[in-house]
Amino acid sequence: MTWKLTPLKQITTKIGSGATPRGGNDSYKTEGITLIRSLNVHDLEFHYEGLAFINEEQASDTRLARASIEPKDILLNITGASVARCCIVPEHLLPARVNQHVSLVRVNPNLAHSHYVLYCISSPVYKHQLLTLAQGGATREALTQKIIGNLEIPLPPIPTQRKIANFLDRKTEKIDELIRVKERQVELLHEYRASLINQTVTKGLDPNVEMKPSGIEWIGEIPAHWEVKKIKYIATLVSQKSIPETDAVKISPENVESGTGKILDFHSSYDSVGVKFQAGDVLFNKLRVYLSKVVFAEYDGYSLGEMIGIRPFLKRMGKYLFYLMLSSRFIEYCNSISYGVKMPRTAVGDILNAQIPMTSDQEQIQIVEFLDRKTGQIDKLISTEGRKIELLKEYRQSLISEVVTGKIDVRNEV
Repeated sequence: MTWKLTPLKQITTKIGSGATPRGGNDSYKTEGITLIRSLNVHDLEFHYEGLAFINEEQASDTRLARASIEPKDILLNITGASVARCCIVPEHLLPARVNQHVSLVRVNPNLAHSHYVLYCISSPVYKHQLLTLAQGGATREALTQKIIGNLEIPLPPIPTQRKIANFLDRKTEKIDELIRVKERQVELLHEYRASLINQTVTKGLDPNVEMKPSGIEWIGEIPAHWEVKKIKYIATLVSQKSIPETDAVKISPENVESGTGKILDFHSSYDSVGVKFQAGDVLFNKLRVYLSKVVFAEYDGYSLGEMIGIRPFLKRMGKYLFYLMLSSRFIEYCNSISYGVKMPRTAVGDILNAQIPMTSDQEQIQIVEFLDRKTGQIDKLISTEGRKIELLKEYRQSLISEVVTGKIDVRNEV
């Protein structure tokens, strides 16, 4: 079997990109001719979220007319953080155009098989080449038509290319199905985690306890011996501000995992005055509260951006308040009273005036210990499944690389 490294420009009839329609994002339509952007292009997958449309007049603009997509065209992201992601557009979306952040690569069917070329471009070894060339160019993280055209891929005879593409189609679909199953398991675990917190902070641990109406819609019924209090009667807003020390813990909403309170990075890139919080405080993101960014501070530090600090009058109450404010019911309530359309915020005064269910110190401790234990177990399961997903993705990429470079011979595969 003869394999040779061949530049893409020798096996393509077109490499090009489009433009943003005149009028920008505000000119997009709800139907019409599909406009594909970089957010739609993922590795071997087309994502429909954020799909835009333009009308016939916009599509006939010279800058966009030259970016008309044909069946089996390869889409390649050429700028930004998603540079080098590639896929083939679903044919039911045609007619379609691409904007300036996406390149179309049209393979000559007499010289190469488009799905085989797609697998080559998406394989780690050739993707790495594109990323290296993009970062080394005049424009940071950008691919030019010249860079794309000069990318050399291994090219066996077309019948072999077809066999490789068919083999990888079958194998990657099986792997993708396993990944989808695992991702659904993780999704269900997150849902169970949220449900468990909601149930526990509003109903307690005793399923047989007598209940009574709380008088608060988002809370519903509570145990008969519980009461309802405003947050401002059990805690205060942290107001001390200063410039963080160089090595200080700095937390902004971007550093917090949604729905769990886990810190992803203890050193925010924000360079501004921060609110000085203490261990035992609760940090709450008041911008786009539906993102559910809530933290229980186990250390001193600074909150930045839209992350406010709330300090319980009794320090031992901090973790209990954290679980209450993390509960999806409380988040939904705060979101319902937020203001603003593009950047919705919940007023600090409204947060402090929010009413929450309260019980005795002893029962608060029991609830916190229960939720710490149960969420810890769930998080461990989520982490385990997440690692399995990563291994499946690594295997998928490794398989593609081994096959398109000929290290695994699939010519005899059925």
